[in-house]
Parts: sequence; structure tokens; C-alpha cells
Amino acid sequence: MIQRPVLSREDIRGTFSLMLALTAAIAAFLVVAAPALASSFHEEKLVPYLRLVSVCLFVELVPIQVVTLMRREMAFGKVAMINVAGAATGGAATVALALTGFSYMSFAWAWLASSTVTGVLALALRPDFWMFKPTFKQWRRIAAFGGYNGAIGVPIQGL
Repeated sequence: MIQRPVLSREDIRGTFSLMLALTAAIAAFLVVAAPALASSFHEEKLVPYLRLVSVCLFVELVPIQVVTLMRREMAFGKVAMINVAGAATGGAATVALALTGFSYMSFAWAWLASSTVTGVLALALRPDFWMFKPTFKQWRRIAAFGGYNGAIGVPIQGL
């Protein structure tokens, strides 16, 4: 979304829709595969952790979408405010929860707290709820660009 010269509402909604679909697939996999993954690591406590992480993935969709648009608009002060608030919330929650006995789950709960704070703050600074209405009209074009752009960022082994 940042690099496109012209960005329509349909492009923004389509990008969110594609991210939502991919997140749903990953989250569903984590929920369903959690018992098998936990068993393979001989750690049954991994099941609730992975299931909570799948919830965090959904919550994080909101700030990712809004912050990307803010970066496009060069609203870096707002982006910094959101990022600092999220990092401070995540750090404080992790420490507080670990000290109160949440152990490894403190990381997952802190991620949820951080994502929630960044999402609420992002929506408070840019309350454009229309962008979260799914549409798949342009999904091929968006997926093609996103796939190409994502492939560029993949490191090549041995170079």
C-alpha cells in the first residue's frame, strides 16, 4: 500500500481482506495443529499459548492496516506514538504478568495487550472503519504485487 502511486478505497479494503484471509488460515492452522505441535515438543502447555497467539494475529490486523496508511501519509509522529505505546504496554505487561506467575503465557498475554493498545490508539488517531469491510474484487492484483514484494525480502541462503 505504501508504494502504490494511487490508492483507492477498494485497494485498501482489498489489502485488508487478503490479510484477513491469510491470517484466518494461519490462525486456524495454529488452533487445529496446537495439540500435535505441543505433543511433538513434549510440552502440552504449548496448546493454550498457540491458541492465544492465533487470537493476537487477528487483533494485530487493525493496527497493521492503519499504521501502513499513516506511513504512506508520512504521519510518522502518529506512527511513533502508536509504536511506543504498544512497546511500552508489551514490555510492562510481560514483566508484570511474569512476576505474578503467568510464566511463559505472559508473553502471549502481553502480545494481546500490546496489539489491543496499538489497535485502539490507531483507530483513535484515524477512525476510518470503512477499510475493514472485506472485498475481494482486486485480490489477484493485490496478491501478485504482495507476493512479488514479499519474495524480494526473502534472504537467499549462501550469498
